[in-house]
Amino acid sequence: MAKCSPLRTLRARVRNAYYRLKARNIVPAAHPGSGPPIVVGLLRTPIGMGEFARLNLAALRDLGFPARPFDVSHLFRRESVNIIKIDSEESRAVEELGPMLLHVKPPEFDRTLALLGRQKTGGRLLIGCWVWELERIPASWRGALHQLHEIWAPSRFCAEAIRSETKKPVFVVPCPVRPYEGEAWDRRALQIPDDTFVVLCTYDMRSSQARKNPIGAVRAFRRAFGDSRAAVLLVKVTDPEFRPDSFNELKSEIQTAANIRLLVERLSAEEMGALIAGVDAVLSLHRSEGIGLVPAQAMLAAKPVVATGWSGNMDFMDAGSAALVPYQLVPVRDPQGIYEEHDQVWAEPDLDAATDLLRRLEKDQTFRRRLGENALIKARQSLSVDAFEKSLSPTFLALARRESRASVQGGAAQMPYSTGDTE
Repeated sequence: MAKCSPLRTLRARVRNAYYRLKARNIVPAAHPGSGPPIVVGLLRTPIGMGEFARLNLAALRDLGFPARPFDVSHLFRRESVNIIKIDSEESRAVEELGPMLLHVKPPEFDRTLALLGRQKTGGRLLIGCWVWELERIPASWRGALHQLHEIWAPSRFCAEAIRSETKKPVFVVPCPVRPYEGEAWDRRALQIPDDTFVVLCTYDMRSSQARKNPIGAVRAFRRAFGDSRAAVLLVKVTDPEFRPDSFNELKSEIQTAANIRLLVERLSAEEMGALIAGVDAVLSLHRSEGIGLVPAQAMLAAKPVVATGWSGNMDFMDAGSAALVPYQLVPVRDPQGIYEEHDQVWAEPDLDAATDLLRRLEKDQTFRRRLGENALIKARQSLSVDAFEKSLSPTFLALARRESRASVQGGAAQMPYSTGDTE
């Protein structure tokens, strides 16, 4: 991927500084008003943060709260697809003063607040729904904390990273992952025999190839099975054109291996669910995860997961429900420059251990079945709508419940909120 020109870089810095200054004029309201909860995010963008927002929106509605979506994909020139239906009435709900859940990371956070403006963001409870993949959030994130009443993090790992930089309330609100209930994909479409052991590794190139570590997955699979046709590895890649250099590195690692297939097409949520339902195991040798949505979806499909035993995925995994890969903590090195904090660490998974686990899953169907059954039980306990509801902040719950009652009674209510610090 070509580097930005100095002029383009300067323009971006000036633009971001403008958004930052404009956003700083929006301060948390001492007495947030009432209205339906508003879920703001990249709702029509097929990336992890967009799915995070969609899942939270669906869970709030499942709980009976009149939550409304507000898509900001267009603000960032992101691909906007018809993943979710949003009608004009729902979009107008942002004019009311209900709690606003902002599923955007800084510096996108500053830009979102600035472009929405004080009229849409002032006078309400502002909640940042943030995901981060290292033990400390970047210094550039600190300023955005001033605009929030509270922060929701989908894992304890994320929450600790945020708490290290603020006295604002930080709640661990697990991502309410929804199980796929459709049919599995037909292996014959890829000319894979039914008795083949099929492993899935999937990632988005925008998420950092170094962090997702598909090359480690390829190496562990090759060590486990060599050229054997008894096993097949599917490597699902989204947006390879975003980093052609990284994609070429992956292809060079795979070379001509006949038992490794690259899938580069974009899949809908239903298609992705069908793909997971049709494989025998999911492999995630990540160096760090804030959540780990694909492993979570696999566990809800009763599929065994081989995963690095570190970071956000450990909220819904343990030794009895996943094949955990040991690791060593090493300094962060990311050629894509997404994670540039060189004084931080992430996990380097033990590929030999991953190799042994893959071989055991392929040979021992009883172990494979038991691990999948335990995975389903653990994921249901950790990632259900009930677990989500129990973790919601008391202030949000009070406002959301009052709004539910007011929508019936025709009334309105205000709820005081104290941040506990002035930051």
